[in-house]
Amino acid sequence: MSPAWGSFGSDRLFAVMAAYNPEPWLGWEAALSHTPGQSVHAMMHSFTAIVRRPMSGRFQPYLSAGYGMVIVYPGQAVNAIAVTKNALAAGGGMEMYLRDDLALRIDVRHATVFGEQRDREGLVAYPYLQGTLGLSFYRSIQP
Repeated sequence: MSPAWGSFGSDRLFAVMAAYNPEPWLGWEAALSHTPGQSVHAMMHSFTAIVRRPMSGRFQPYLSAGYGMVIVYPGQAVNAIAVTKNALAAGGGMEMYLRDDLALRIDVRHATVFGEQRDREGLVAYPYLQGTLGLSFYRSIQP
C-alpha cells in the first residue's frame, strides 16, 4: 500500500496505490488518484506493471508502464456531464527503504490522455507529467 501526493501537470494530485509483487523483479499496481480543482476535478484509476532489478542496499529503482482512465467532473455548471478518457503512462521511480517493510517512494511518469478537441476530427493526445512522493508499506501474503 502506498499513499502519495504530488502533481498531475500543474495541478495537485493525491493518490493511493496497492501492489502485488509475485516475483522480486515484477509487480502489478492498481492506483486511484484525485486532482481537486476550483471548477472541475478529476479522478484517475490505473493498472500498472512495475519492473525492477533487485539490488542490495536501501535504494531500489524501477520502471513502470500502465493503462488507466481519467474521469473529469465539471463542478456545478448547468447541463455539465462527466467526461471519461483513456490514458497511458510510463515512467519510473525509486524506493528508499527505511526498514524492511517501509520505503519512501518517488515516482515520475509521463501520462498521455486521449481526447477530442471541439470542431476537430479524430483523437488528440494531451501530455501530462505526473510526479508523486509517498510511503510504501510492504506485507507478505503467507499461503
